Amino acid sequence: GAMSQLGRRPGGGGGSGAAGGAGRVDKPKPYNLLAVKIFTRHMPVDTSVDRVRCAKCGAYNKDWSSSCSACSSPFGCCIVTGRAIPQFSGWQCMSCHHRALETELERYRNCPLCHTPI
Repeated sequence: GAMSQLGRRPGGGGGSGAAGGAGRVDKPKPYNLLAVKIFTRHMPVDTSVDRVRCAKCGAYNKDWSSSCSACSSPFGCCIVTGRAIPQFSGWQCMSCHHRALETELERYRNCPLCHTPI
């Protein structure tokens, strides 16, 4: 009947398409299997050093932390690199008020975000 024709491709049977069989699970792609094989054999290891010191509690955090892991004090974000900037440190633009690590501004004459002269 009409209900049995739902999900079938024109001109033939159910086929192997996405609509071709209720409850069918697609086979993983070969590159998915390769990735699983690689990462189960060689687990990723975080080799970064905690080097961003919290101005509030003194704990050290990862470069990409948005807040302190010990006291939850929020960090700013460098507009050049995206790295964490502890409170009360780094350069701040007088126009847009965004911050950057001073060491990253050596090659800039203007704010990297709003282009106001530094």
